[in-house]
Amino acid sequence: MKPFGKKLFTSPYRERVIKVLPTLFNMVELENRRGKRLGMEVGNARERVIIALFMYVYGFDKIEFPESTSPEMDVLVDGHPVSIKTKSTGGFSGVKLVWTVDWDAIDGFLDSYYPKSDLLYINILWGKVGSFNLVPQHVQAELLQEIGIVRYTKVPARGTNPRGVEFSREALGSLVGHQETQSLQIAWNRDPSLLVERALYGRWIELWDSL
Repeated sequence: MKPFGKKLFTSPYRERVIKVLPTLFNMVELENRRGKRLGMEVGNARERVIIALFMYVYGFDKIEFPESTSPEMDVLVDGHPVSIKTKSTGGFSGVKLVWTVDWDAIDGFLDSYYPKSDLLYINILWGKVGSFNLVPQHVQAELLQEIGIVRYTKVPARGTNPRGVEFSREALGSLVGHQETQSLQIAWNRDPSLLVERALYGRWIELWDSL
């Protein structure tokens, strides 16, 4: 299978990602607020923005969705499985590799895990410079083989309520910094013209008026 994603990182699409993505993610956060907190659904909303980017770049007919039971792959883009991860704080810790609340499932995952998707990792740092990174599947597989599953992952302590398995700080940092990882630096500036009330209710008001 040919390497995936080069089109995203070349003109005119790279410029669109750098310019437009902060505004779209800003809108997503406004639409998923619960008071001053972000709702849990913000991750799924960001994912839809990225899938729409894939549709914009590659065409609607090139997009397929896996079964809902897929633990890793979020979307197929022109036949390439892609996993989408976002993080809105600095550093490389805290990024989930798989979500689960069952210790037996965690043990089974650790025994059988092998990367099967390219990884699109987006680090959102409002008011600072973050990044948009595409890590090839084979880079993930090679690092896993090199350092082993124990160093590749961070597992919650036994006796606590498990919420999934994370990438270790070492693993994610190595993946993002790999020479074959494609990256864009993004200035995450909020759009001051976006209003909470407009983002939350504006389109619904328009629909009440137009339908």
